[in-house]
Amino acid sequence: MGAAMADQPGEATTDGAAGSAPVPGRGPGRPEETAPGVYRVETGRGLTEANVYLVRSGPGWVLIDTAWPHRGQLIRAAAESLFGAGTRPEAILLTHIHPDHAGSARELAGLWDLPVHVHPAELPLAAGRYLPQYGNPLDRWLIAPLLALMPRRAVRASVSRSSLEGIAVPFDPAAGVPGLPAWRTVPTPGHTPGHVAFFRSQDRVLITGDAVLTVNLNSVPDLLTGKHRVAGPPYISTWDWPAAKESVAALAGLKPDVLACGHGRPMTGARAATDLASFSARLSAQAPARRSGAGGETTAGGSQEQGGRARPSARVAWRATAEERAMPLPGDDLVPSPTAQTTHAVTIKAPPQQVWRWLVQIGHGRAGFYSDSKFWDRCVDWYYRRLSRHQPAEKPTAGYHVADDSRIVAAWQHPQVGDIIADGPPGTAYYVVRQAEPGKSFVLFTDTHLRYLLPAWLRDSPRLGAFGELSSSYLLTEPEPGTTRLIRRMRIRCAPRAFCAYVVPVVLIWGEAITARNLLRGIKRRAEAAPRQA
Repeated sequence: MGAAMADQPGEATTDGAAGSAPVPGRGPGRPEETAPGVYRVETGRGLTEANVYLVRSGPGWVLIDTAWPHRGQLIRAAAESLFGAGTRPEAILLTHIHPDHAGSARELAGLWDLPVHVHPAELPLAAGRYLPQYGNPLDRWLIAPLLALMPRRAVRASVSRSSLEGIAVPFDPAAGVPGLPAWRTVPTPGHTPGHVAFFRSQDRVLITGDAVLTVNLNSVPDLLTGKHRVAGPPYISTWDWPAAKESVAALAGLKPDVLACGHGRPMTGARAATDLASFSARLSAQAPARRSGAGGETTAGGSQEQGGRARPSARVAWRATAEERAMPLPGDDLVPSPTAQTTHAVTIKAPPQQVWRWLVQIGHGRAGFYSDSKFWDRCVDWYYRRLSRHQPAEKPTAGYHVADDSRIVAAWQHPQVGDIIADGPPGTAYYVVRQAEPGKSFVLFTDTHLRYLLPAWLRDSPRLGAFGELSSSYLLTEPEPGTTRLIRRMRIRCAPRAFCAYVVPVVLIWGEAITARNLLRGIKRRAEAAPRQA
């Protein structure tokens, strides 16, 4: 989940909360009563599996959310174990339309001959198509590039399988919750434009969807350890982060006694309200952020497919203004008609010459790439060790090596055009310096990286004919004295299409969403701290 999944504040236990008994875990497909008449059904193993809720109302019941695709029979079996064979809900409700919450909606709507109720603002997502105006980081970094590379027939087939057109119907939030007269709808836009939660005021039960979770999907360590805590929605799939923060505050104001989330174990008792309020306060105190869609775009570009037909290029960005995304940068000519392009930017409270000193030290065996993450460094080390096994001139133990990333090293301060900067064990990937203007611009180029993302037996396969080149350009400007605007652009071009379909998402997520962002943050931390260092 990477750099886009930075830790969020707040921590709360989910079992044994004050004033309540622990919620027992029973396993996938077996309903457990979270509150009177409210049953949670786990739909699989793992922290990314989604919860669905069966809610009793008088003689009937309602289904809230439908989990991933192909969970319809499991959900129906869980319902029949509670309400009897052949049972059918009064309504199917969705907190939002994402594949982990709406994936089985089409299947269940067909089984029960029912429509699926969504907030009116969510209805445009029912078509299943990628809509840039509703795109989240995951859409821009992975989904849009894949769609640009896939054959049109495959795209149409994928959309057809996921579409809820003709099945999803809007409901009026002010008119009550379909099938649940004792509940009310709480609009919680942010994760998606029409996200909703459901609240039963008589016992303060809150079903949150992904607006609030009890597992932190934004933290890799939490995912690995299984730690549960109050957290916001996953940033990488959230459409409007400022709105999502406001929705967390709105839910905290309800002071729930039961927190039933889309992911994670329910939280009950007094701590459900206090920990949610505490998390909301810390989240609100974070620096303001733009809507996650504001920094990215997917536009028609100039990559050429075999046969000469132009295909769109994926263009994504992080913290770069529209002007910065559109402006030409040094090194753009090295990769004409890119398959994909990214533009990142960061403002650093230090002069360009000071930022330059940290920037030019990057590279394997030098200052690394300033990840400041032991976990990420271990992942890169594992990958490098696997690469080195296939290099006869190198020992099998040659992993990721950072010589020194905490100080300025004089020997690395004067890069020259033509210099080699390693990005892997000897004999593998490396950059070539193409431009080095101290305090102004730094341009690297490589045609070695992309093929090392393939297994060894495919790298030099004449049948595949994999080709790839990549430029990495840095421009330093001084918008005001003592301040640097550091702009980074990556342009990638590759062929054939099958190779691109694999390598472009890897580069955009691993190389750009994680490594490049960490690099800019790491340079910023070091350059801004330098004046205070003795």
